[in-house]
Amino acid sequence: MKDFDELAEGLNDLPECYVMEDRGLERQIERQINRRITKISLRTLFAVAIAAAVLLLIINPVMKLCSFNPRPLFTSAEAAYENEFTKYMRVYYETAQPYVTVYDSSLKDRGFGRYVIEMSVLDTSSPIYVGLPPNVKMNVNWGRIAVEDPQNLTTVTANRYGYGLMSEEDKAALKEEMEELPDSSVIHLSLSIRTAKPVSEVIDAPIQVNWVEIYNEEGKVRGGLTIRKSIMGEDERDRVGMTDEELKQEYLGNLEYLLSQPQLLNALGLRMGSKGRYYVYPTTVEPVKELLDQTREQAVLTTKNYCISGKKQEILDYLNTIDYTSVMVDDVRLSILGKRK
Repeated sequence: MKDFDELAEGLNDLPECYVMEDRGLERQIERQINRRITKISLRTLFAVAIAAAVLLLIINPVMKLCSFNPRPLFTSAEAAYENEFTKYMRVYYETAQPYVTVYDSSLKDRGFGRYVIEMSVLDTSSPIYVGLPPNVKMNVNWGRIAVEDPQNLTTVTANRYGYGLMSEEDKAALKEEMEELPDSSVIHLSLSIRTAKPVSEVIDAPIQVNWVEIYNEEGKVRGGLTIRKSIMGEDERDRVGMTDEELKQEYLGNLEYLLSQPQLLNALGLRMGSKGRYYVYPTTVEPVKELLDQTREQAVLTTKNYCISGKKQEILDYLNTIDYTSVMVDDVRLSILGKRK
């Protein structure tokens, strides 16, 4: 712009008659103006190119390094069903709450530390359908995760294990309602028992136990363990029939796996167990570390809160054999065919 201003001043100083008479000079001046405009334009384009290069080559990688970057979890040659992110989210949801698992996941890189992760999340208390479009989306922006979950599949039920004791009248009323259901009905319940029992004893009962919350008197959080898996990866198996030591190693393995990705764990936040505490970035890792250390000291894993399912009469018979303090009905189906009440 300085060159252009100097040229304009020079033109103003020329005698008017001289400018009018000399057309060759006029064309020369026009060419001079065009050259200087081109020069200015090139300088501007060069500056824009330098700025773009700085953004792409410097700022973009730095932003990815300084915050949670999910891309390394998607570099496996395995399909979306077995990529590292899918495996991690299965363990995350298994530990945090019942009836939730992830079938597969995919990643879209939007640049500058922004990603979109699409997941197929399953409610394992319902019939399992695969091949459906992704139903949960995670927007990762500079290390923070925002979840879009229209069906509330990943939402924690705050009062799943109750806030108080059920009276005998409440228990009788619940059983009376269950008696009115067809004999073919399949019922899913979350219940709390008065005294903690070894997990191996609970899952050996004549009822289908789907998930147990591992009891921990002193810990800030309580994690859980899926007993009957709807999706199993290579070398995995159901935990029915496992010994106390095997169950403990399964649970410890899950906690250690969660801690293997501290940035992701912090970005996800964590709401675990009946105590209802919610830990968010950057404090999520520490409670899990404490829980891991406390669990290592436990000789036998015990539980007070767990989820069961079965036909109507199986459920009623089981409730008559235990000392329970609260029950939440998670789901009722009129038959094993899957039709809901």
